[in-house]
Amino acid sequence: MPRKLNKVVSVAQVKAAMKKYGNYAKAARVLGVSRYQIEQRLGVPGNGKTELSPKTVEQFKDLYSVEQHVNQILEQLGDGWEYELTIARMAGIALAALPAIRAKYAAHVVELKTDRRRRVWAGKPETAKIMRGMQ
Repeated sequence: MPRKLNKVVSVAQVKAAMKKYGNYAKAARVLGVSRYQIEQRLGVPGNGKTELSPKTVEQFKDLYSVEQHVNQILEQLGDGWEYELTIARMAGIALAALPAIRAKYAAHVVELKTDRRRRVWAGKPETAKIMRGMQ
């Protein structure tokens, strides 16, 4: 059923449709208007949120803290190990930023003595020490 985007609906119609169908998309489809028009009628910003929920600086820091992501990954590894590229992907680290991060976690990093220069990260420094001794 094609929608007529210039159709005019009242606030009461929108509220009734929202109550019956539960979300903007379904209400818009039933009323034959766009979701944007529904949001305009209700005076809601474009993302559908009705009120702001301020976040703290700590929440921002937790979200974007690479060190916290790396620590969580190392904790998950426990006595195990994983290749460096996998650690980087899981932690969301750009390859260009790896040397700086690697320097902070040098006790966990083991450089493999092979023809290809590969590194692995051990979950615990003790595991890394044992692995270095095996080469």
